[in-house]
Amino acid sequence: MIRLVPRTRPSLLLQAGTSILAVLLTLLFGMIMFALLGNPPFEVLSVFLTSPLSSLFDISDLLVKAGPLILIALGLAVGYRANIWNIGAEGQFLLGSIFGMGAVLALGNPATIWAVPIVLIAGAVGGMLWAAIPAALRTAFNASELLTSLMLVYVAQQLLYFMVNQVWKNPLSFGWPETVELNEALQLPALIDGTGIHAGLIIVVTIAAVLAILTFRTTFGYRMRMAELTPKALRFAGFGEKATIWISLLLSGGLAGLAGAIELSATFEKLNDQFSLGYGFTAIIVAFLGRLNPIGIVLGGLLVGFTFVGGDWIRVSHGINDAAADVFQASLLFFVLACDLITRYRVQWVGHGHQKRVPAE
Repeated sequence: MIRLVPRTRPSLLLQAGTSILAVLLTLLFGMIMFALLGNPPFEVLSVFLTSPLSSLFDISDLLVKAGPLILIALGLAVGYRANIWNIGAEGQFLLGSIFGMGAVLALGNPATIWAVPIVLIAGAVGGMLWAAIPAALRTAFNASELLTSLMLVYVAQQLLYFMVNQVWKNPLSFGWPETVELNEALQLPALIDGTGIHAGLIIVVTIAAVLAILTFRTTFGYRMRMAELTPKALRFAGFGEKATIWISLLLSGGLAGLAGAIELSATFEKLNDQFSLGYGFTAIIVAFLGRLNPIGIVLGGLLVGFTFVGGDWIRVSHGINDAAADVFQASLLFFVLACDLITRYRVQWVGHGHQKRVPAE
């Protein structure tokens, strides 16, 4: 008889090992799937593994895709440690872009770099306000933040479509649903000329470093790590349940909104109906792949960014359709969650002679 026994505190080596195992299982699954689709599996996998690092352009594409994933996942991880399940970061990401664009238009799309912090702060505020809704519903009515945050994603998408199709539609866009382009002074500058690597990545790295120090070098971080082991630890650590809910959701919403504003300023440079990229959902994979650890999340974000660029390459080089490429990328989440079982539990074999007897009624 097999019994799963919870581990008191999984080692860092075990957590890293299971993450590597999840990646290897994903690659094996991909090879089998590509072979069944009639593609040479080793050839496809070779393109997938080498192309993201084959040129400066591909490396910059990897970093640009990983940046928002890391930023959003850092916020989600704080809540997940305390069992606050915000899965609506995609909506908060969109609200960040909407508030950022609103700040641009309210300021008259100025030709000054000093307005950039205002745009980024507005994006963070937008994400926080959207996350405040599930926080208020959870604390006032005990409504599941998992459901309410998810449902608000679809509201945010419709709000985005309404703004770019009606309220902020550029009259010179020839009917396309988009806003005016940000003034060049409001666009985050490139760190390396000729690439997409922009100054927003400095913000991402800085926030990751701050949260790493907060997590491992402060009393607050220690309390949150203890809360991950058992929710009851929150009360003994001096955290009220309502305070934990508000802190977790506002922080995750704020970072998701900031990511949306950075994408607006650095990548899209205007708002359109294609702004919903799924980063908020993919960041959940990054958070768990990084084992809710800020350093691990940075590595996890780079890995998922790697899969995005590699997935684009195999679509082009071997005609892999979007559905198959998406299944391959999504399988990473499945194997991460499956391997997480090994991290949290150990298998114990129990003989029939050691089973507890249930007294007869």
